[in-house]
Amino acid sequence: ILKMLPKSSLQFQSQKYWDSFFKKRQGKAFEWYSQFETLKHYFSQELSTSTSILNIGCGNSLLSEEMFDFGYKSITNIDYSKDAIEEMLERSKLTRPELKYIQMDVTKMTFKDEEFESVIDKGTLDALYSGSDAETEVKVTKMFNEVSRVLKHKGKYLSISLLQD
Repeated sequence: ILKMLPKSSLQFQSQKYWDSFFKKRQGKAFEWYSQFETLKHYFSQELSTSTSILNIGCGNSLLSEEMFDFGYKSITNIDYSKDAIEEMLERSKLTRPELKYIQMDVTKMTFKDEEFESVIDKGTLDALYSGSDAETEVKVTKMFNEVSRVLKHKGKYLSISLLQD
């Protein structure tokens, strides 16, 4: 895994980096920070199984598949890596065809306003906030504006992050 880490943390913001990362994984799922088994208790407290969920920066994580198997049936997943989305569509087409996977940039989503009751972010904020320059601040602000826009009134944004500041 160390060979796949970027030379600079700013590469975490690059679509090219993520496409390369998922190609090198060769279909093996990768979990940033935590698996659903660890998060299940928290999600159960915050989300009913009928909640419409948007999972931003899904990568090739098992999170949505495991949530679906647990009972969450309305999950839309986005990632701006074409390779990750193609892999996930292929992986779930026979066993979980109801899961939606869409290639999309979290800073310019094409969903309607207030489309989702919840947004799950498992590491996407960390990837975007990998720099301290003005461009990074703009990207993070755009992401939060978009998350706010697609969340229904009183919707929930659940972030799994290692950011400290």
